[in-house]
Amino acid sequence: MIKNLRVFRLVVLKDFNSSHLKTSLESSGLYSSQIEKSAVEIKTFTKNSKLFQNPLILAKLGNWILECCAELDNELLPLVIASLDEDADTYLVCGLPPKYPNMKGVANEADFEQNRLTILNTFSLAFQQIATETGAKARIDSFESSLIELRKEDLSNFLEKLSLSGLV
Repeated sequence: MIKNLRVFRLVVLKDFNSSHLKTSLESSGLYSSQIEKSAVEIKTFTKNSKLFQNPLILAKLGNWILECCAELDNELLPLVIASLDEDADTYLVCGLPPKYPNMKGVANEADFEQNRLTILNTFSLAFQQIATETGAKARIDSFESSLIELRKEDLSNFLEKLSLSGLV
């Protein structure tokens, strides 16, 4: 579920278990036997795979979400995507700059390309500063500093301060 906050979009991935998804769809009244027949089951390498705990895969998913959002609306917002690691009780958080919509097939594509600016990723500094301000136990353990690992209980306070900081 994508939430549009004031200065960025937010996606928090919590549970990838298909039985939990089925239960939540049933409770909301959206589940039916027709959905079960047409559903696609995504299988990962192991039963308890930590697919979205891989920084590259999480960033790839985030970029795909940004491209979809850019096609749907004209609001250029960056994305913060977080994935829960239940075993470690942490979230891997990735910040991505906004993307322009894919303008293939548009008559004035050359004009669009000429007026387009490069958008820098400001999450690197913002993540470090907000983690320090909030006292969150954080680990920046990647080549890409716009990825941070936070304790589960620190995520909501971290995201709140990030949205109010003006750093993004």
